[in-house]
Amino acid sequence: MALLLLIVPVAHYFRFLTVGLVLAITPILTTLNMCFYPAQMSALPKILDKKLLTQGNSLFSIAIKHRSGLQCVFRRFDYCTRRCFALFMELVGIFHRRSFVYPTENQNTNQ
Repeated sequence: MALLLLIVPVAHYFRFLTVGLVLAITPILTTLNMCFYPAQMSALPKILDKKLLTQGNSLFSIAIKHRSGLQCVFRRFDYCTRRCFALFMELVGIFHRRSFVYPTENQNTNQ
């Protein structure tokens, strides 16, 4: 997995990073992650003492479950930020258009 993840910055450094490369790597990483999750869960009892196993299992489960919750929060923040920026740019455009004096037909004929 680490080698696959390193392909992206290396490809960017050598300027051959493409959308196709990222789209090819993503399903492979997702499939590998599906295999590693059970392995991580089975390795937990080997790493922790029996006294800490319940707490470690709980913390590991919280980390996995809240990862998707945090993604939801960051998506909402991203949406709000984009909307505020779009509103700001629209207001700037309105004020920018009002600052110009567009010539009328009478002004064009007098010159």
